[in-house]
Amino acid sequence: MSTVEQLADPRVREHLARMASVADNTTSALVRLARKAWAQHRTDTAPADMLTSRLTPDGLDLAWMEAVDDSRPGSDLDTIVGQWAAALTATAERGIDSLNLPLSVRSELNRALLDLHNIPASRAPKAGVKTYEFLGEQLSLAQISRHPQCVVSYNTLRRRVEEAGQDVHTAATTPSRRGRPRGGSAS
Repeated sequence: MSTVEQLADPRVREHLARMASVADNTTSALVRLARKAWAQHRTDTAPADMLTSRLTPDGLDLAWMEAVDDSRPGSDLDTIVGQWAAALTATAERGIDSLNLPLSVRSELNRALLDLHNIPASRAPKAGVKTYEFLGEQLSLAQISRHPQCVVSYNTLRRRVEEAGQDVHTAATTPSRRGRPRGGSAS
């Protein structure tokens, strides 16, 4: 699907704008929280440009391209936003860890970051939703796509399992050929 077709759908257009705002809101909130933490735990003043540069998510080109590619009418757009938020979280955590603050304060900033994205804990699938056995648990495709062992997006997982008939474990743990797997830490 082309970008023009995606933007023609109001629901997808709003979704793409929401994903972009998640990145902006993450940076603004983290800089604000880091300034406050810096003021409480350091005697010097934190240079605003240093905090902004360290806490601005970077290296997200592949995650963004995959999220945009997966954003089609009929897609589970909430899952895609969740995956985008997880990619933002991973890069923001690296920025937080680079700050010269006590470990307890960096941990507090990491917790605040998770609260910003409101990343839900896994819960039982809705009634009537098909489940699959994955690593000893009965999970829906949406839950599997959020599992730390899953290296592909929800839409890629769904296409592999439902359309191509792939085994769910193989479908979830085989990276896409387009780029590095999402989740985990990048070195």
